[in-house]
Amino acid sequence: MMITMARLCLRQEEELQLLRMDKQFMIHFESGPQGLLAAFFGIAQRWHEARNKTPPEVKSSLRVCMVNSMWLELYSRLERMLQDETTQNNLHKHEWISKDGGKLLWLYKIWDGNRLVTDTSRPPIEHHQMLDMVMELKTIFMKETEQLVHKFRSIRKLTENVVGTTLPFMLSLSCRGDQADRAHSLCSALSGNMVMQLIGARMRPERAKRHPLADMLAKELDQMKGETQ
Repeated sequence: MMITMARLCLRQEEELQLLRMDKQFMIHFESGPQGLLAAFFGIAQRWHEARNKTPPEVKSSLRVCMVNSMWLELYSRLERMLQDETTQNNLHKHEWISKDGGKLLWLYKIWDGNRLVTDTSRPPIEHHQMLDMVMELKTIFMKETEQLVHKFRSIRKLTENVVGTTLPFMLSLSCRGDQADRAHSLCSALSGNMVMQLIGARMRPERAKRHPLADMLAKELDQMKGETQ
């Protein structure tokens, strides 16, 4: 019976793994001043203070407050770029963007060993198109967040002084409805794009990776099978 239960658990983990790939994104936020971790910590503090009042003064969940602040800040920084030629030149120097005549194009990057290189398989996104995409994403999230966002939380505990250079966050979206489909499509378009570096972040879809506990169970299952032979 133990072997049968272990096999069933591993099969269920495989199904959950496929589901996570369909609905989840990982966002790695840098701990430096460009990132949003300090802002997230402040939002969390104020939210908990408001929740603990009598009566509670919170109108939205913490995940809603945090994820909406992310899109608002990204859009704000994108807008400010248009008025700041120095910033544009600096981003071009660091190969976040390319220039085509008067157009600014946001590049995609992939890891090649231990360095980021331009992903030539994905065409860059023109700046005004990127503004429209982030505006649409911001609008969808602000309208549908409670139903759309199932999770937005850090993998490790969010503290005032984050240990390490980055802190990963999990963004888990609903799988149902036109708005959820569109939000997933837009998040996929931003994944791997250097525009997320404006808020000190990199986003990617969830990978096909089994949970560590499932790996432990698989090893124990192999041992049990060996002992019964």
